[in-house]
Amino acid sequence: MTKQDARYFYLNKRKKLSNYEFNLLNDKIIHQYYQFNFNPFHSIMSYAPILKNNEPNIQSIITPFFNQVSIKIFYPYTDLNLNSIIPIQVHQYPFEIIENKWGIQEPKFHDSLKMINLNEILISFIFVPLIIADKNGNRIGYGKGFYDRFFSQVKTLYRIGISIFEPIDVIEDATELDIKLTHCITPENCYEFK
Repeated sequence: MTKQDARYFYLNKRKKLSNYEFNLLNDKIIHQYYQFNFNPFHSIMSYAPILKNNEPNIQSIITPFFNQVSIKIFYPYTDLNLNSIIPIQVHQYPFEIIENKWGIQEPKFHDSLKMINLNEILISFIFVPLIIADKNGNRIGYGKGFYDRFFSQVKTLYRIGISIFEPIDVIEDATELDIKLTHCITPENCYEFK
């Protein structure tokens, strides 16, 4: 399946899920996270889901980490002028969220938030929203390449995709510029890619 075909098919399939179906699948994703033994970490980057697109909501995984002073928590801020993601360190939950022109939920940027120089930090876990992944760790997002550019700039141990659907066999038009996931959590499994 090509990126365009898979994006169209799986995004529409996800949007058609009833609230009950979506919540059931989302709860299973949360359960799968707790079944996998990730190494200790000191920083994590999550995302605020695009609810109208039925993106998985993993905030219940992240919220307990706000109580651990030793763990830094980041959320992506989309710089539409530079076509890039900037990790914003967030110190408390809930925090103020805005919707950008593409409907992406992100922290409202103001002086009390800290922008991070990507060369100065290792982000242990990056939870990545996606539409679908394949069995090789390639992911399909919304097609702008923000996460691929971000991954090429940041040091990280784990790039963990969060998907409502199980991986497809192969994304036919994936290239070397598409930076692969290290893991993908679905309602049925936590996949580890080599």
